[in-house]
Amino acid sequence: MIKEVKRYAPWDSENGMVEHQFGNWVDADDYEALLAERDQLRSTLIETRRLFVRDTDELIAERDALRDENANLQTRLTGMTFDRNCRMEERDALKKVLDRQVPLHDAIQRAAGDLPEGWEIRLCVEHHAGWVELIGPDGSEDFATNDERLDYTVIDALEHALQGAQPCT
Repeated sequence: MIKEVKRYAPWDSENGMVEHQFGNWVDADDYEALLAERDQLRSTLIETRRLFVRDTDELIAERDALRDENANLQTRLTGMTFDRNCRMEERDALKKVLDRQVPLHDAIQRAAGDLPEGWEIRLCVEHHAGWVELIGPDGSEDFATNDERLDYTVIDALEHALQGAQPCT
């Protein structure tokens, strides 16, 4: 039994399916082989599609997980940046306070070195109280300050004496 079947070459992008270059017909034995090959190619195609879909689904899931992780990292980074900025502001405020804080010993040492001739600064302490007196060359004992800390008050007295201002009467 001879069955004539046209034989086609692979797909040609310009003309579509084209006739095979080795002839147009095959016999029945080749036909059975072609059917078997077709079935094998069909199963390979189905398996390839199944794997492609599975791999594509896995890649989509991985992409979505990476997007979520990226969004979480962006949120954390924004929070960290805000937290860092807040901490920097706190640090700067504390630095200003610390720059203003001069230990009493340092304030006294500075006053001893910089106090003009004829001026005196007296540090007075009694039970539950402490104050600073500034005595000018003429013997007056008043100067204006609004600091509650003795070290700041010593510095204020020194600055008052350095300005050459006469003590208040």
